Amino acid sequence: MLLTALLKLVDRNGEVNMAALSAEFRSFYQARKRAGLAVEFGPPDISDATALNDVQLRQLIVRHPLERFLIKGFLEYLPDEGIVRFAPQLWAELRCYELLAVQRSVAEQLTYYYGRSQESGVRIQ
Repeated sequence: MLLTALLKLVDRNGEVNMAALSAEFRSFYQARKRAGLAVEFGPPDISDATALNDVQLRQLIVRHPLERFLIKGFLEYLPDEGIVRFAPQLWAELRCYELLAVQRSVAEQLTYYYGRSQESGVRIQ
């Protein structure tokens, strides 16, 4: 979901405002819940707008999906500026066709993720 949101919101400098990113996260999970689709494994239930405030949601994003990309050096988080950005060296080298390929791959991974959890009988909130 993180890459989906980043690719949707990224500007030409490779940056995304953290407030917009967290709003996109909230919107994604709320839409799945409204549609009666699987939302996520266990708490916290970020599909419920009242479950987490904006600060808690941002902390959750940084702690879980974002941290993996930070460790790998693909993304950078500038908390004082409220910006998540692709590593400048990476962003400078990415081409449009590569971004489109990443979008397709991410969409396939999300489909696989939710499909796998339903097939295994794992309870998803």
